[in-house]
Amino acid sequence: MATGIERHCLYVRDIRSGKLYNIIVKGIQPAVGTGIQFVGIRHKGPTACMRGTPLDVVSWAHSPSLKCKPAPAPDKPAREK
Repeated sequence: MATGIERHCLYVRDIRSGKLYNIIVKGIQPAVGTGIQFVGIRHKGPTACMRGTPLDVVSWAHSPSLKCKPAPAPDKPAREK
């Protein structure tokens, strides 16, 4: 799991399909970098997060067998000379 440019956005990538999901977790959230398994339903309405399919998480659990890779650093604007 990783955060997005928007600090409140959480993303996970399905290891089988490669799809990216924007997960919306109410209550205790998993730590960034933690492998999780979760059950979610498609979120209705817009979100402020710009990537991934938004899902409302119904339940989640830490999964030690899932190893997370660090998210790539966001592109930085070129420096002006």
